[in-house]
Amino acid sequence: MGFLDKAKQAAEQAQKKLEETQSNFNKGQADKAQQQGAGQGAGVQYDKHGRPIQPDAPPAAAAPSGEPPAGAPSVAPPPAGSPTPEPPPPAAGPAVGEPGTVPPPPEPAEPQQDEPLKEGINQNPDPFRPIE
Repeated sequence: MGFLDKAKQAAEQAQKKLEETQSNFNKGQADKAQQQGAGQGAGVQYDKHGRPIQPDAPPAAAAPSGEPPAGAPSVAPPPAGSPTPEPPPPAAGPAVGEPGTVPPPPEPAEPQQDEPLKEGINQNPDPFRPIE
C-alpha cells in the first residue's frame, strides 16, 4: 500500500500546483483586461451595420441626397431635346420555361452500315467464350 499512498500524495500535489497556476493566469488576464479597458475609455461604438464609429466623425446621412458623393463617377444626363431610347420589343414566341414550350424530340438517326453483314459472324459475341 505504500506505493498507492505515494501516488495519491503526488496526484494531490500536482492538482494543487495546477490550481495555483490557473488562478495566477486568470488573475493576470483580469489585470490585462482592466488595463485595456481603462486605456480605451468608453469603448468602441458601432453603427447599425456593425462598422466601428469614430467619436470625432459625424453620423452618416440616413437618406441619400440627389447628388453623388465626392469621388463617385457621375452619369451625364442625355442632352435636352434628344429622344429617350426605348427598350427593344420582346422576342416573338413564348419565353423559355413557359408551359407549352417543350421542344419536339430529335428525330432518331438511321444506323448506317458500310458493309453488309456477313453470314456466320456473330455480331454480339460472348466475351467469356473462348476463341475457336
